[in-house]
Amino acid sequence: MIKTNVMNIKVTSKSVSETKSEIKVRHFTLVVDEPEYFGGTDSGPNPLEYLLTALAGCISITLQLVAREKGIKIRNVSLEITGTLDTDKFLGKDMNKRAALNKIKVNLSVDADAPKEVIEKLVEETETRRPVTDTLKNGTTVEINLR
Repeated sequence: MIKTNVMNIKVTSKSVSETKSEIKVRHFTLVVDEPEYFGGTDSGPNPLEYLLTALAGCISITLQLVAREKGIKIRNVSLEITGTLDTDKFLGKDMNKRAALNKIKVNLSVDADAPKEVIEKLVEETETRRPVTDTLKNGTTVEINLR
């Protein structure tokens, strides 16, 4: 369990090609690449797919954590998350648009030993406790230092 109220998370990245990078986090090595239609080799998820993956994991883990605190037994959490991206700015076609996902939609299913109303309140309570959701919704400063 976490013993401090502040956690530093560090990843390191090294490019392998124009579209492919190897990312190290703790003892894991992740591959980030673009699909072939964006000029990649499709050897791993792209950065936005990892972002949605992080959101899915965060929703599931936080639901389980809060449910355990409340004595609710969850058997399964299933999610389907879709993000909508207008690629115009990313591709340099229209600099007036955002380079971000314009919308993220989460379809959530929770199988638990509790009535639907209790599950709805559980989901609502976890909304403000999910680090990835909070980062996405409330904007976090990103500072880039060129070395």
